[in-house]
Amino acid sequence: MPQSIAKRCATAGLLTATVVGAALLSAMVLPALLVSSAAEARNIERRGHIRGDRPTLPCTIQVDFRAAGNGPDMAAFVAVRQFILESPDIDHAEAWGWGDNGAFSFCLIVYAIEPAQRVHAALTDMIAAENRSTVDVTKGPRWPT
Repeated sequence: MPQSIAKRCATAGLLTATVVGAALLSAMVLPALLVSSAAEARNIERRGHIRGDRPTLPCTIQVDFRAAGNGPDMAAFVAVRQFILESPDIDHAEAWGWGDNGAFSFCLIVYAIEPAQRVHAALTDMIAAENRSTVDVTKGPRWPT
């Protein structure tokens, strides 16, 4: 069962406001949080910025953080990022910026169906349990069959 977002933030020693300004997120916070430490097995590759609305990325699972004027939900971001870094089921992860106000997506690649189902279920449950209305977890075009 996935940990709550608040518990993941506390576990990581991160005390953040739920909402952070888009300029702070894109200029300072997102690049710093995407860099993994030497102890972490995985890195989230920062890919760039796509103009316009939410893109459809070539992912197995796409996690979208919409920004409602004040930037995306930082508590949810920290929890999802921690999950991505710790999950042995995720083969590759990327972050893409899009839209205005700091909106971005995690693009997750999972090659096998069983791990993809586990990751999708865990992320969906995590977001639903915390009632995060500005975060979407969707199956992408690379969903294994």
